[in-house]
Amino acid sequence: MLGTDFKRRGDDMKGEADGKSGKAGTDMDRRDFLKLAATAAGTAVLAGCGLSKDSKKFAVPESPAARSGKPRAIFIAIDSLHPAYLNLNARGFAGGREGDFLMPNVNRFLKDAAFYPRAACYLPSATDMNHLNALSGANSGSTGILGVYCQPVGWDSNGKIALRNLHLSMARDNRGERVDTLFSAFKRRWPDSVTAMVSGKFWISDMFRSTPDFDTAVDWPISAMNFPGFIAPPKKGSFADPATDSDADCDPESPSPFLIAPDNKAFDLQTMINRRLSGQKKGLSRVMEKRPERFPHDEWVVDATLALYEREKPDMGYVLLGQADDAGHCLGAAWDPTEFAPTADIKLPKGCPENQDYRLASIRNSDVWREPVLDAMRDVDHEFGRLVDGLNKLGVLEDATVVVLSDHSMETHRKVSAPDATDVLAILKNAGLDVAPYTAVFTVSSCGLIYFREKKEIAARVKKVLSDYAITDPVTGKSEQPFRVLDRAGMKAGVPGVCMAGELFHEFLLEKDMEKSLLWPDLAIFCRNGWQLPVYAGAIANIAFKIPKWTPPFLPFLGGHGSVETLPILAAIRSPLVSPGVFQDDIRIADLGVTAAGLCGLSLRSAAVGQSLF
Repeated sequence: MLGTDFKRRGDDMKGEADGKSGKAGTDMDRRDFLKLAATAAGTAVLAGCGLSKDSKKFAVPESPAARSGKPRAIFIAIDSLHPAYLNLNARGFAGGREGDFLMPNVNRFLKDAAFYPRAACYLPSATDMNHLNALSGANSGSTGILGVYCQPVGWDSNGKIALRNLHLSMARDNRGERVDTLFSAFKRRWPDSVTAMVSGKFWISDMFRSTPDFDTAVDWPISAMNFPGFIAPPKKGSFADPATDSDADCDPESPSPFLIAPDNKAFDLQTMINRRLSGQKKGLSRVMEKRPERFPHDEWVVDATLALYEREKPDMGYVLLGQADDAGHCLGAAWDPTEFAPTADIKLPKGCPENQDYRLASIRNSDVWREPVLDAMRDVDHEFGRLVDGLNKLGVLEDATVVVLSDHSMETHRKVSAPDATDVLAILKNAGLDVAPYTAVFTVSSCGLIYFREKKEIAARVKKVLSDYAITDPVTGKSEQPFRVLDRAGMKAGVPGVCMAGELFHEFLLEKDMEKSLLWPDLAIFCRNGWQLPVYAGAIANIAFKIPKWTPPFLPFLGGHGSVETLPILAAIRSPLVSPGVFQDDIRIADLGVTAAGLCGLSLRSAAVGQSLF
């Protein structure tokens, strides 16, 4: 719904975000998907660690309760930003410094904030659950939210997994109570407060959209799919060559290979899909750029936010800049300069001067050329600076609690010659375990959740087969095990170096509700070292696409997240009550929500795992 069709909190509205539909929305039909395959035009560790006793914490000149008037808080989330980008110089190499940063505007903000370079999110290291964690002080083990865009909730009459679009009404804490957020906390203490979420990920604002049956306490849930009439619609743009790219005509992107390989052996649909999605220039980036309402550049999010704040003056806001994540999925990641080496495969456009930086490509994945990724991140930084400057001019950030964060980070996925290299169901079948008839696999880049409808006793054998499975690293030529596999016992007790106790185990859903409200996975898989799990029939969760159920498993992303390696996040707090500085404490994303609540004199009612940082 666009323009005047926009519905605010309290309006009588029904839609795909009502949390009661029982299925995920369908976004790509058979014709669209066949067009994709044929022409490449389509688709696609401890929480609550707290601070060490000898840490220099915040200086608090007065208690939040002693402050007069209503506070103001705003979260600015840069989806998928790895904090290592902040250490790069303008060319994307190590050694960034004042006057020579790849992301100068983010670094400028951090100078006046309490910055935590060792911060992390929770597993799965993905979008939906970690934005909720930031707003509730929780993790998946205390909200029940494990999915992206949608989540398995049960089995239908045909024995197939049933997916539901995620909504806040689905979340329960480990006592079975509704999960509380800072939005609700604001409304309880100041009923006349104005709350807002402006999101570059449309399904996140839908997740926080009130329904006739559930009040999320968000007055203005805005996305490029659903916005009020005083906001202009988004425009099309390139992720690799954004408007701020000064050499867009010269820095090339990797092309997609021919649909059919030179040896004429690549005729199967699975291989064709993988080949057509592999390049930066076409494939996935092409379909995302054609749909700005689903994948708006941060420019639109910034314009929408400033228009909203000028008109409605929200007291509590959450702004989600999604471009870094969208670009990372279709272009790859470039926060590690050591990942790139010169390649002879890059042909510079005619008339362009030689530039060795253009010739750097990932040693993990030859389809990931570095310069397009850096151009995307430079644009992300530009828009962040424009947002902060605009909010400052409106007086929004004066005396406000400002939390700047990312929800997870991003890594370049390894390139594989065979699309079934990490196909979990195929691996099990080859090992003599044909579990497909009673099994569902829900994947998010480098994370996978396995659900057994029956024969749950098979979980131990499946875990062993997948844990022992080895694959050849195309870079080193050495054999390695790509999967970390957790059963429910591991989810509950925790696994050193992977997850804390209870981080992936929901006590209420599993031990009291007995999965009547939501299913819980029997096994969780987290890829090592950049390996990617294929998308199975159902949904490309990371970019919110529904796909035909007859589609074979395929690998859609050049960059992704979900695993232990993508836990690092950006985390910083700026407030009149906070002393700026760099703090080398191991904190988690939930700590940001609990801290913000304390700074604003609020209390969160549901079970939280985060700790206040002061």
